[in-house]
Amino acid sequence: MERDPDGTDAGGLERSLSVTGNFGAGSGSGAPELPPVGEPDIRGSAAFPARQRLAVYAQSYALRLIECLREEFPVLRLLVGDQVFDLFAGAYIAAQPSRSYSLYGLGAGFADFLEATRPAGTGPASLEAIPASLARLERAMAEAQRAVGTEALPGGDLPIETLLQLSPDLRLRLPDTVRLLHLEFDFAAALAATARGVRPDQPPVRETWVAVARCRYRVRAHPVTSQHFALLQALERSGGLSLREAAAAVASATSEATGAMLADLMVWLPQAIDGGICAAT
Repeated sequence: MERDPDGTDAGGLERSLSVTGNFGAGSGSGAPELPPVGEPDIRGSAAFPARQRLAVYAQSYALRLIECLREEFPVLRLLVGDQVFDLFAGAYIAAQPSRSYSLYGLGAGFADFLEATRPAGTGPASLEAIPASLARLERAMAEAQRAVGTEALPGGDLPIETLLQLSPDLRLRLPDTVRLLHLEFDFAAALAATARGVRPDQPPVRETWVAVARCRYRVRAHPVTSQHFALLQALERSGGLSLREAAAAVASATSEATGAMLADLMVWLPQAIDGGICAAT
C-alpha cells in the first residue's frame, strides 16, 4: 500500500470512494451546467459565441464556490483527496445552488447532501458514511466560530478559583458557541493530523460524543462521556438549570444515582466551564 512519508495511508479511502457510484449523482463534472435560458445579453462572435462566454464565467463561479467548500472542510478534503472532494462539492453545488448573500451559508447543507447521496445499503458506520459524519463535525466547528460567544460578556471568563468552588445551586447554561454531536467515528486523530498539515488516516469506528465549543476565540472538538453529553443536552433543551437540577436530570436519563452524578459533575464542570463547553451564572 502506498503511504505518505509520515506513514499515513495515501489513498485507501480516496480510492474506495472514487469508485462509489451514488456519490455526486447527477453531476460528475465538478461544475454545474448552465440552465436553459433565452438569448443572453452578452455580445459574442463567431469564434466565441455569447453562451460560451457566459459558460466561462459560470464555471469560474462554480470553481470559486468549490474553493470555499475546501476552506470550510479541510479535514474532509485531506482525508478523501482533492479529486473526490471536488466531485462531492461540484455535485452539491449543482444540486443545491447557493441562495444566500453570504458564502458562510454555502456549506450548511453539505453534510445532509452527502448523507442523502450515500450509496444504498451502506450503514451509518460504513466507510461510505465517513464523509457526511466528518462534514457534520466541520460544519459545527464553523458555526461555533461564527456564533455569539461568552468572551466579551461580564463574567464570561471566570477565574479558576471561582470554578473550583462550585455550589449545587450554581446555574448552568449552554453557550451559543456549543454544538453537540453524537458520531459513529472518532475524528480526534484526523483533526490533529490536519492541524499538523499531514493527511489523516481513516478514522476508527467508535461511538463518540462530542461537544464543539469556542473558548477565547479558539474552537475545539471536545470528546465527552455519554453522561456529560446528556447534561449538555438537558441544558440545551431547558435553556439553563441549577447544578443540582442538572445532576437530577442526568441521573434520571442514565439511571445513575443523583448523589454520584452530582459528585461527578462537581469534578468535571470546572474544566468544562473553563473550556467553554458550558457557562455558569
